[in-house]
Amino acid sequence: YETSKKQTIGRMYTAEEALAQLLELGLSKQAYDTIRNDNRRLGWNINPSYDAVYEAKKLCRPPKAKTTVTETVAFVPLQSLLNHTASRLAELQEEVIKTLHQKRDVTTSPAILTCTWGFDGSSSQSNYKQNFERVEDDAGQISVDDSSLFATTLIPLKLEDASGELIWTNQTPQSIRFCRPLRLRFAKETPELIRNEKSSVEAEISNLSDLIVDIQDGHTVRITYDLHLTVIDGKVLSAITNTPSTQSCPLCGAPPSSFNDLKNFETTYKAQEERLKFGISPLHAKIRLF
Repeated sequence: YETSKKQTIGRMYTAEEALAQLLELGLSKQAYDTIRNDNRRLGWNINPSYDAVYEAKKLCRPPKAKTTVTETVAFVPLQSLLNHTASRLAELQEEVIKTLHQKRDVTTSPAILTCTWGFDGSSSQSNYKQNFERVEDDAGQISVDDSSLFATTLIPLKLEDASGELIWTNQTPQSIRFCRPLRLRFAKETPELIRNEKSSVEAEISNLSDLIVDIQDGHTVRITYDLHLTVIDGKVLSAITNTPSTQSCPLCGAPPSSFNDLKNFETTYKAQEERLKFGISPLHAKIRLF
């Protein structure tokens, strides 16, 4: 594009760049097309068509054939979601991977994609006049409506080679942009559902296989996965550690009645090692530090 002095000052957005702008500004299709048409009217043909942007958006999703959607649950297999995430990151960081190829063989020494995952429930949502199929629980009662939602999600944290050199890192791990739904279902959050979901995802984790990603110039990278159950709240932590009360500390098991007892400090508040992998609660940190 040229100014009156015939100086080149720009280029057309790629579909991915236009998609990033659309998401950042929260533009609707109509708003995007309005901006594009105004720019073209002024001679600035810098925005790709919305169809091209939409195709770029579809590439951000796991393959449709791998996704299952019913009227009460939507989910994608963990292997498919991880493979899709890893391949997109490898595509994004092609130049970094090529540089690592010059240092070491990253095919025989795999890269590691570290992710965190977990689940949470949301209740008291608007109840719409939606008729569901008759689904019964173990007690034989109808248990499905749209007033409660239970979500299982995964967040990629970093991609690094076997020596610990970073290929990609998530600068904003708390952003919704990086929260990838694994399973969404209309269900009330209960300790039994929490434990069943944990068992289901852990079964998928135990069967994960590595991914070989082909990038440009004949380079490939083998990616393995490292997942940690840390996207949880106190209620979930109490359920998966079988802590009888949410008021008790799920790490050391101390009940509220002993919180002011400092006589046996080292034994009363001693964390159980196997529970530390779920993260350290602020409550337990305060007890230990102050």
